[in-house]
Amino acid sequence: MYSGGTWKIWDNEQLGQAEAQVWLTLRQLLLDPECSKRYHLTESRRNQLAKLLPLMRPTLLDQLSPLIELNHWLCRVGVMEQSVPSSGPLLLETVLGLKENILKECGGKWKKIAEKQLPLVFNHDKQLLQEVAKKLSVAYNTELLEKLEVKDQATCAQCGKGAIQRCSKCKKSWYCSRACQVTHWPQHKEECKC
Repeated sequence: MYSGGTWKIWDNEQLGQAEAQVWLTLRQLLLDPECSKRYHLTESRRNQLAKLLPLMRPTLLDQLSPLIELNHWLCRVGVMEQSVPSSGPLLLETVLGLKENILKECGGKWKKIAEKQLPLVFNHDKQLLQEVAKKLSVAYNTELLEKLEVKDQATCAQCGKGAIQRCSKCKKSWYCSRACQVTHWPQHKEECKC
């Protein structure tokens, strides 16, 4: 165990300073009333938090008595009903050729791009950095993306049900299953060649 700037032999019971700080930080974060407002306990998060219970040995609880509250909280979280409905699956579509297109478009211009980004990256203006952070926050807002995904729900070209996959060649027609795609192929064949 590394403590006080030197390595010491660990007796498997004494708690190191860094480990104690991590445990106390977890306790502070998870038991804070604001945490439940901002950190929704989904099924996967509850499963991850449940992995902490076996690590909370009696010797740990003896050395850090505030962790007893965290232990009780984790036990309650483990048995409670799911309070937050899962927001559906996150669908990712691989875009082939993206790297090649970027390299083709920007090839040989890397120095110019870097010079243009330099003032933004190494800027100490707090207001400008906050504006950039807000723009990035909006750009990567998963809730907004989920809403857009729901609005743009594609329908199967064969049966009209909700579609989950596209034609692998043209990426234009949507299908709910492979069976519908195979059935629709004679009509779609001409469009797919274009």
